[in-house]
Parts: sequence; C-alpha cells; structure tokens
Amino acid sequence: MEDSKKALYQVAERFFNIWYLMRANRRVRAKLRWFVEFLRVFELCEIYAPFGKIHSGICDLVLERDSSNALAQLYRAVALAQLGDFPRASVALDDALVGDPIDLIASGRRALEVFFAAAVRNGRVRDCLELLDKKEWKDAWRPIYEALRAVEAGSGEYLKRIAVEIRGPAMEVLRRIAPELPGLPARG
Repeated sequence: MEDSKKALYQVAERFFNIWYLMRANRRVRAKLRWFVEFLRVFELCEIYAPFGKIHSGICDLVLERDSSNALAQLYRAVALAQLGDFPRASVALDDALVGDPIDLIASGRRALEVFFAAAVRNGRVRDCLELLDKKEWKDAWRPIYEALRAVEAGSGEYLKRIAVEIRGPAMEVLRRIAPELPGLPARG
C-alpha cells in the first residue's frame, strides 16, 4: 500500500513539473500540447478508479501552488465525480464556477459534460441544477441547464417545450450526458 501511495505521489509530481514548465515558458508550452490532450483524455478515467485518484492528486498539487486555477478546480471536480464522491465533487465544481461563464464553457466544455454525465449516472442532477441556479449561470448555460432539466424530467421529450434555438444545442448536450434517456429522437 505504501509503495502505491509513493508511486501515485511521484506520478502526480512529474505531471505538476510538466504543467509548471508549460505555464512558465511559451515555447515549452507549444511543444507540450500533447500533455494538454493527455489530460483531456484523462477525464475519461471513470472505468479505472486509480486514474481518477491520480487525476485528482495532480489537480490537488496544482491547486496547492495556484489556488485560483479554475481549470484545475474543474478537472478535480470531474475526477471526484467519476469516483462517485459527489459531496467533494460538488464543492470543487462550485469553486470552479467563477469568472465569466462563457469563458469557462469555452475552455472546459468537455470536462463539464463528463462531470454532468457522472452526475446523471449517480442521480445527482438536482445538485447540478441547484448549483447553476445559485451561481445564476442558468441563462449563460441555457442548453446545458435545459439538458439537465430533461434528465430530471426523465425524458428527452421535455425539450419539445423549449425554444428551437436552445432545443438543438440542448439535445446535443443531452445525447452526450444521458444517451440512454427515453424520448431522445434519432440523430438526423
């Protein structure tokens, strides 16, 4: 057990060093774009819990040194949600939802969808809706908000009541976060 903790810490520390180099030097950052893509793939760690623990550990290390890093907070929320730790995941997501909601969705859309998909699987959609209401982000994130409302209603049919300009994007979000939801029309 002790060896695995040591290995986990060493992996997390190595990733932090790479992240720090990327942050400090533009040339290095350009050369290490693969690392960013690796971390995005890392969001899909739900099927193998040790990846989620490593991912969470990396985010914790980043946040120890840069507590204002909203993306690290977001990725930490994703890792915790995938591990099924929703009390901590909700707090991490609450901490990540700062600044401009449009900027955050632009930089973290896939991570947010992974988080919301984990919330759907674990029956925590109401928590997500309440958080968006509390942050007053439901208008800025209307397609996501309405997709979550459809999950809460138990059917994709819910979106028929939504304005067409919101319905299309909300349907796409819904297909990604709750592909098994009844009432989802076929793509076409």
